[in-house]
Amino acid sequence: MNKFLKIMKILLLFCLFVFVNAVVVKASLDSVRTDEIVVTANRAPSLYSENARIIQTISRADIESAPVQSLSDLLEYTASVDVRQRGNISVQADIGIRGGTYDQALILLNGIPVNDPQTGHHNMNLPIDIYDIERIEILEGPGARVLGVNAFTGAINIITTNAESNNFRVNLNGGEFGFYRVFSSVAFNINKLKSYFSVSKSASDGYIDNTDFKNLNIFSQQSLNTEIADFNLQIGYNDKEFGANSFYTAAFPNQFEAVRGLFGALSFSSGHDINLTGNIYARQHTDRFELFRDNPAEWYSGHNYHKTNIYGGLFKLNIKWSPGITSIGTDIRQEGILSNVLGDLMDEPIAVSGVSDEFYTREANRNNIGIFVDHTLSYNKFTASAGVFMNWNSDWDWNTYFGIDLNYKINSNLAVFGNINQSTRLPNFTDLYYEGPTNRGNPLLIPENANTYEVGAKYFNDFMRFSASVFTRVGENLIDWTRLSDTLLWQTMNVSEVNTTGISFSSNIYPHHINEIPKFWTGINLSYQYLHSEKSSGEYLSFYNLDHLKHKFAISSQFNFIENLFMDIRLSYQSRVGTFYNYKLEQEVPYEDITLIDFKMYYDWNKIRMFTEVSNIMNKLYQDLGNVYLPGRWLRFGVEFRTGF
Repeated sequence: MNKFLKIMKILLLFCLFVFVNAVVVKASLDSVRTDEIVVTANRAPSLYSENARIIQTISRADIESAPVQSLSDLLEYTASVDVRQRGNISVQADIGIRGGTYDQALILLNGIPVNDPQTGHHNMNLPIDIYDIERIEILEGPGARVLGVNAFTGAINIITTNAESNNFRVNLNGGEFGFYRVFSSVAFNINKLKSYFSVSKSASDGYIDNTDFKNLNIFSQQSLNTEIADFNLQIGYNDKEFGANSFYTAAFPNQFEAVRGLFGALSFSSGHDINLTGNIYARQHTDRFELFRDNPAEWYSGHNYHKTNIYGGLFKLNIKWSPGITSIGTDIRQEGILSNVLGDLMDEPIAVSGVSDEFYTREANRNNIGIFVDHTLSYNKFTASAGVFMNWNSDWDWNTYFGIDLNYKINSNLAVFGNINQSTRLPNFTDLYYEGPTNRGNPLLIPENANTYEVGAKYFNDFMRFSASVFTRVGENLIDWTRLSDTLLWQTMNVSEVNTTGISFSSNIYPHHINEIPKFWTGINLSYQYLHSEKSSGEYLSFYNLDHLKHKFAISSQFNFIENLFMDIRLSYQSRVGTFYNYKLEQEVPYEDITLIDFKMYYDWNKIRMFTEVSNIMNKLYQDLGNVYLPGRWLRFGVEFRTGF
């Protein structure tokens, strides 16, 4: 703790030094063009055409037209994202980027990191509904110097709706398997205060035995614009319980899980040419895992209880001056867990709230501080960005990560780029401490690291946006659950080295802007990714790191046949490397290729929208992970009423 306080004092002096120097800098940059997309994945916002990274953006219009009911279903149609669902409609999904695991992708809610230190399985337990989302930004590739630790292979920033106008919405959905969703929101402005509130409840009886779920989300966002600064307050609550059929091992299919999350963040932004931003946030997440939902075995000692608490702050200073834009700042985060399974034994147990005769008997805590400096320089058609991120962790001391991005605009439509970046990921508490019938953690794990090299090109005009890249990621000490072929016990270890090479492209085409194309065809989106990995870890079988998609292809088309009638058709193809142990066959089997087709048609009439959608039209039996089978054909329908006031 004394060492932590000393570092905090040094950090405060560093921030004071930065601020004093910043106020004497005179900004001299020309005004930024407003006819291009601005993305926020970097420390300093930059134009899409000048950014030397692949950043995919999913707009509100894309979300509304998609035949999906959850964020994880929506991400299925981005080739660089590997969505491994254990249940449908946001029950649980592991999100990987560019062949990485679910712990190697950083998830952000309005720029605030929400990764759970217990396990990445909880990263998508967010207090928002898909109807709350304004847009999604997906950073492909490492982001340590950009976003801090755990942005190992990329990051997903989910940006919620802001109250730009007074309006009220109600959405009612229903469908097969006893599915229903009720969503309502209200937004209003009072002078300079913008307020947004939403609540949603969804549930299903399940598509097979023990796949039922209930999900409640409550979310609020307030924005206040003043002459001094702009302030934003967001608060969210999530309560979810679900049958977890074979989620973590098919040896015990009658699993059940209940999770709750509370999230809050206060942000501010002040100034333009000298821009100071800050965020303070907190997140609490509780998890009750039942290996036996009912009829437990005689040896079963009871359920697993976990509570994680996260407190953090992000502070950044962007300085616009004649040499470019300099970003300086810090990222402070404290993580802790109370558990009856994970961590070190406590001197005094703590009672589990709301449960009689159950106690947290173990705990673990760690502190993390990051300091970054990044500079972006633009000269004629050339843009360069370079920086360093220095990170201290109470368990693993100091580490430093570098990166550089280069971009050159050949003409007004075409740009080429290249980048070299380092990244890291800290072990979570499950990696370190978990012990179960078929899994065992390792407290001697160290952070994993990688160097990534990438080159690519972007093309954009009035009717098309296209990007393509080739990358190589050299990973060292990667953390994975592994086992030998002659045992069923999975253990965590630092795999010595995993090298991944990938090729990807994506294109958004708007055919109605081309004279020869019928006007009813309004859009087509194509994306593809190929990955190849090589390991040097002996004869160990991998559960996650080498169990990635080799090929992923996604295509969607949007149509507007008659006035106010719209249709969206989507197809995805996935080919996964690796194997899993099939408990029915009692042997290792490879993953089968998956082709899925989804469909949605909706009609807008005055203030009402009506829709019908079908997922998995061909009724394919498939799984994203091990022995967890996902639903076949699923018909849903709904109506939305919206009005201003």
